[in-house]
Amino acid sequence: MSQRQFIFVIAPARSGTGFLAELLRQNLQGAAHVIRARQGWRDPGVHGPDGAHHMCFGAVGNDTTVRAFWQQKIQRLIRSKASVVAETDPGFARAGLIENIAPLTQAGRVDLVVLGRETSPLMWSLMNRLALHVENARWLTALDPRLPNVIVDPKPFNAAKVPGQTLWYIHEMRTRAEYYRLLLRGTPNIRLHECSLEQITTRDGAGALLAALGHGADDLALPGPVNTLRHTYFNAGMQARCEGLVTKFRVDPVQIAAEYFEAGRRLELGPKQRLSAPPDARVH
Repeated sequence: MSQRQFIFVIAPARSGTGFLAELLRQNLQGAAHVIRARQGWRDPGVHGPDGAHHMCFGAVGNDTTVRAFWQQKIQRLIRSKASVVAETDPGFARAGLIENIAPLTQAGRVDLVVLGRETSPLMWSLMNRLALHVENARWLTALDPRLPNVIVDPKPFNAAKVPGQTLWYIHEMRTRAEYYRLLLRGTPNIRLHECSLEQITTRDGAGALLAALGHGADDLALPGPVNTLRHTYFNAGMQARCEGLVTKFRVDPVQIAAEYFEAGRRLELGPKQRLSAPPDARVH
């Protein structure tokens, strides 16, 4: 691929972004830079959004604080010497990456991997990583249902406390993927690829994704398990409760995203504003 390429994910945490990073690292052709997430003490707020950026986007949308972070982050990616840059940090799509991605589409091709996972094991994994248990640190691995700039109404889920809020987070991210599909429709140099962890952990599924990204090869390297759940904090009763919530709360992300979008609502505008002109699908 002669054109520069930038690869990101839209997914809840614990969906297999670590496995995806390793798959890309072992198979991308050319001068590629692949990273799942930067975790050095100097990195938050520079290489990845920090708490302020997550909270601002979750409260008011793509404000000056969020835009300033992404401007310096994206300019750093553009100046990179790598022909392919892949960062599979799921926090990026929670904090305004898509709303600020336009400069990358002028520097090369952007590929967004919408990565899914079966609901029950995903919810159980999030529960046992305590993703939503610490209220003031939810931004680290999830979304905070107390913040207003969301698409799926968290109120019905809140009655089930942390398990319900964990399931809400999964549905919110799935709905955001559908919302971004509408928002980016027709945008040059952006492609969306939908797959699941269950698919890409097979040779055929991994090969199909790599081919779609322009990196197909006969000698595909398939990684082993990455960042698997090694410890559980909850018993079988809690697991059964989670299963019951998955059955109880049925959400149609395509319909909810379409209603939100057609009403002129945009995550970048925050919860109180609407588009003044008829909705379109441009990146602003």
